[in-house]
Amino acid sequence: MNRADNGANPQQTQALLGRGLRAHQAGQLADAESLYRQTLDLEPNHAEANHLLGVIAHQTGDHDAAVELIGKAITANPDAPAYHCNLGNALYELGRMQDAEASQRRAIALNPNYAMALGNLGNVLLALGKTDEAVDNYQKALALNPDNADAHANLGTAWKKQGRLEDAKASYSQALALNPGHAEAHTSLGNVFQDQGELKAAVECHRQALTLNPGFAEAHSNMGNALKDMGLMEAATASYQKAISLNPDLAGAHTNLGLVLQERNLLEDAIASHQHAIALDPDYAEAHTNLGNALKNLGRLEDAAKSHRRALALKPDFAEAHNNLGGVLCDLMDLEGALEHYKRAFTLKPDYSSARGNYLHTLLYQPELSNEALFDAYRDATQASAPAPPAPEPPAWKAGPLRIGYLSSDFREHPVGHNIQPLLSHHDHGRFEVFCYADLGSEDALTERFRGWADHWRPIRGLSDRDTAARIRADAIHVMVYLGGHFDENRPAVAALRPAPVQVAMHGGASTALDAMDYWLTDD
Repeated sequence: MNRADNGANPQQTQALLGRGLRAHQAGQLADAESLYRQTLDLEPNHAEANHLLGVIAHQTGDHDAAVELIGKAITANPDAPAYHCNLGNALYELGRMQDAEASQRRAIALNPNYAMALGNLGNVLLALGKTDEAVDNYQKALALNPDNADAHANLGTAWKKQGRLEDAKASYSQALALNPGHAEAHTSLGNVFQDQGELKAAVECHRQALTLNPGFAEAHSNMGNALKDMGLMEAATASYQKAISLNPDLAGAHTNLGLVLQERNLLEDAIASHQHAIALDPDYAEAHTNLGNALKNLGRLEDAAKSHRRALALKPDFAEAHNNLGGVLCDLMDLEGALEHYKRAFTLKPDYSSARGNYLHTLLYQPELSNEALFDAYRDATQASAPAPPAPEPPAWKAGPLRIGYLSSDFREHPVGHNIQPLLSHHDHGRFEVFCYADLGSEDALTERFRGWADHWRPIRGLSDRDTAARIRADAIHVMVYLGGHFDENRPAVAALRPAPVQVAMHGGASTALDAMDYWLTDD
């Protein structure tokens, strides 16, 4: 029905719409909805009234109604960019990502400088796993509106998914400079610090988020993650339980609680937590592989293998699940299968030192391999056959101590950690300047002692081999010592990038097979 059919007065409909918009902007949604509906009583196909009524439906969580109402607005006026943008937002909330992408792209086609639609398209692309395209759209949005804190925070999330942690940190920091009350940016920045092993900084970020928003369930869960890595299992458990009390449907908090319960050897409870997460989200690959690890610890190897295989069916390129399945197959004495999955893990994730170490460790149990064949396999796995970079010129010598670096994942309660205590605790700091490059998932009392013995403590958790090498080079290390070989989460592959002029392998137990390693420090 058009205006002529029902005799609607354009001034009357416009007045109603204006009053509704003012109420809407004031947050008086019930009044605004009533006024928009009165407008539609006079003019049922009024595009803007349908659109704004759809926006209210979206704001109040009725996304199906939002799609229907905004769809009516688009039928009446297909060339309004805001209609397509808001339709895309409702479709995003419904999980209809392909349709959401199409709507945001239509909005941008109508207005190429529509910063909000560009940012929203970035969110959709990020959800679809198209991270490079998401970054491009966030950057376009920020070029148009550089003061948008949400866009900076979303760009940070995209950088983090790409493993570009320093870029992520910069984006979250910029979001917070623009909006210090951005709780999501605080906890996201905390996650980056955690990935880099800077756990105290991570805890402080999550605490800031929770000061701003005590009911922020995800921040409680993130706090639990940082506390877990610090070895504070009871405190981590309390954080996860708080997150679950605030949002019982938060699958991530359930499976993270399961991880802490595993650490506390409460395996049956851990299994129940992982299963609860899977019941909430059957496609949660991480929960399936976490369940597999708990089942393995309980000795239920066949069930564990099924859980890891389910994770890989959902996420075929899930490097951690390949590594975990390799561990189960190793226990089942299927060494060939274990080697296949370990190799797949570090092929997918070249800096995955523990998967490479598991592969190389398992090779040692292949009796048919000669020493020569074993060495060749090590060289192949470490890519040591490629020409090594030339040894760098020694750092410019200045009057002062020799700079020695130690890189390890074992600055903690660990056999290697205990074995190197006498060395690090007895350095003459007048003659030697000691740098410790620590790739630690969790810290303990021994870690604090190592920190005290070092002149410089460098957390490298989450840094790529290349970024780690750059940090060593920037410190102008004279002698670099790589501890622990390829085992656990140690990082001898960094040596292939030649960050120091003299490089030493120590406490490895087997060859690193790296051309760039100059010495093997050992005893008889």
